[in-house]
Amino acid sequence: MWPYSNGSYPQQSWYPTPQYVPEPTSAGGNSSSPQINEFRPFSSQPPTGSSSSDVFLALRNKSTEELQRFLSDQDAYNAFLHSSDAVKQIESVWKEMVNRNVELAKQNLEKESDLFQLKNQCTIIRTTELAAAQERFNEVRKKETDIKALFSPAVLIERLQDAASKIDDESEGLFKQLLSEEISVSDFLQSYRKMRYLYHKRTLTRLAAKTSMLIQG
Repeated sequence: MWPYSNGSYPQQSWYPTPQYVPEPTSAGGNSSSPQINEFRPFSSQPPTGSSSSDVFLALRNKSTEELQRFLSDQDAYNAFLHSSDAVKQIESVWKEMVNRNVELAKQNLEKESDLFQLKNQCTIIRTTELAAAQERFNEVRKKETDIKALFSPAVLIERLQDAASKIDDESEGLFKQLLSEEISVSDFLQSYRKMRYLYHKRTLTRLAAKTSMLIQG
């Protein structure tokens, strides 16, 4: 049985219940009611366990008057019980546990200021450094999105279309220069073949990319 929080022990739980053993009636007796033969406060067999055995052995050395006093005087019984080594050991363990809990509580209170400082540091980081890092991250992410948008398949196909149209217009302009005799035939043929080759290359590349997108889609 453990003591209360104030260090005292429950009184009733230690206090034994008197046992009365009825005297057997003789063969010639005619009384129907049991006769009280002996007043026995404790059992004749010791309880199991070393602690209980120690208490029992101590009780066996007590006189009948002392045993009867324990039954009638609860304070005397408790004083005897708390004088036993078993109960002293329980009290010692209990006090050790209480002291250990008090020590742990003191250690936790000592760390309270450190925890408060760490909490303030986390708040500062969250409101300053984290905010700046988040802003920088958003900027980099936006740049990444813009770059991906520039090189998306749809944008690349559109740029191929624009480039093909541009080189086609340039080749038409070169042909007009030939008609107006602004350029020689040899120069025209050399430049015109390159322009038309580039035009058809860009056009075919655009068609292949567009077809691939349609198949994948």
